[in-house]
Amino acid sequence: MAKIAYDFDGVIANDGVAIKDAVKYFKQLYTSDEHMVFIITSSTMCDIDDLVVETAFIKTYMPFFDMDRYIVCDFKNLITGMDFIIDEDPATINSFHASNTTAICFNQPWNKDKLVPFTFAVDAHKEIPELIDGIINGNDKIMKKYLTNVRALAAENQDV
Repeated sequence: MAKIAYDFDGVIANDGVAIKDAVKYFKQLYTSDEHMVFIITSSTMCDIDDLVVETAFIKTYMPFFDMDRYIVCDFKNLITGMDFIIDEDPATINSFHASNTTAICFNQPWNKDKLVPFTFAVDAHKEIPELIDGIINGNDKIMKKYLTNVRALAAENQDV
């Protein structure tokens, strides 16, 4: 069973507003018998008001979610035992390079020019289940499709 950690702000919602299809694809993974899905948020990056907004959002739009899987911590890279983390912050993604956790960057307008080399990245929530299943099953074609270096090279070739 794969353990998957989603960042809340920047991956599931921005300032309490759901990101397109976030809840739909989060629920798809969450309700699967193949995965155990958590939400992780950094308490150093938010204050109590942010946590109130997050928990209200989860209770309203994700009533299926067990709040026992909501983790508030100072440094996400200290969380162990996760197979995957999905985050939009390149610094967080980079902090997992030395661990056994596979980091997946959720692309946002503010991080597109800061992608971490040799990391997986997705542009939309519908891509997350495909990538996770591809990694678990060792599907090289799927993994290559989402590698940041391959995407950067493809983007450069389109500009020519």
